[in-house]
Amino acid sequence: TLWATVNLEKKTVKTELLEMILGKGCRILNLCHSEILGSLSSNIKSQLRVLNLSLILSSPEENLVLEELLLSCCSLEHLLMENVSLTPKMADGICKNGKTLQILNLNSSCLNYRLSYPNSCLQEVIKYCQELKEVDLAHVNSINGLTGEDLEFLVENISPNIEKLNLCSTEIMDHHVQILLRRCKKIKALSLEATWITDDSLKNIRKHLNLTLEELSLRTDYDGFIHDSSDDSISLTGFLELKYMPRLTILKL
Repeated sequence: TLWATVNLEKKTVKTELLEMILGKGCRILNLCHSEILGSLSSNIKSQLRVLNLSLILSSPEENLVLEELLLSCCSLEHLLMENVSLTPKMADGICKNGKTLQILNLNSSCLNYRLSYPNSCLQEVIKYCQELKEVDLAHVNSINGLTGEDLEFLVENISPNIEKLNLCSTEIMDHHVQILLRRCKKIKALSLEATWITDDSLKNIRKHLNLTLEELSLRTDYDGFIHDSSDDSISLTGFLELKYMPRLTILKL
């Protein structure tokens, strides 16, 4: 029981210690903002349910450790990887947990690694992780954002059981929202800040999420004002679509 939960946030961690912790049957491991020294055995197996790998320095050596650590898991339920450069092997490790993973946080991470993959890392993860209920992809690939292909794949293939979805600072548009909400009608929290949606998306939000949505984050126009009408932004009339949603209690603008 002593090793069931281990918090090594902001520590320098040797891989010998990691192997010992995993061998003790650790279920919850926090390595956020840590420095990892050494290499991890490729034969190691873990019983991890919750794993936080956010803000770990992305040196080649540490990437190898993260790859082996993820590949050692087969029953993760909650994975945090904020501000991490995702490699194909890391994506493979995430996919191994596809039948159990319910919460995935890739906020501000880099998913541009394609190499020999037929699909991007993100597409592989979305394809194999169909039990996901919470996904955070805000500010992913902060310079270029998600590719059009990734967005199309995401809205067409993400788990229909998704309940919380953060797509802040992506180039998601009205037709993406329409496809997404036709499939995913259990969403309770949705973030579309700094995206390219208009009043049409708000109509679809009301139509498809009227009985489930509790929290919504949206952008106004880029000049910071809510307009009376516009073809390419959300208008005051658009926002008024939301007033009839019975469960919506939090609206962030």
